[in-house]
Amino acid sequence: MNENPVVLHIPHSSCFIPEFLREDIVLDDDELKQNFYAFTDWKTDELFSHPNFSTRIVSDISRMVCDMERFRSDDDENIGRRRDSCRD
Repeated sequence: MNENPVVLHIPHSSCFIPEFLREDIVLDDDELKQNFYAFTDWKTDELFSHPNFSTRIVSDISRMVCDMERFRSDDDENIGRRRDSCRD
């Protein structure tokens, strides 16, 4: 049994967007791909997959449709102030 008290939160490693949400995104596939490069924390889920990290919270959906760390108001978000939203 692992007694490591560390809980890892890995919220931005996925680039999966369910089809039913993709239709609401106004970017074309190339623009969406460019946003994935900018807004995905690539391989962090793999980097922290060592057995010593027994408790991990990993989002399986892209932050572009559900950001687990987002503030309630875009005005409180550094990125929200730029209005880089890809959704209509």
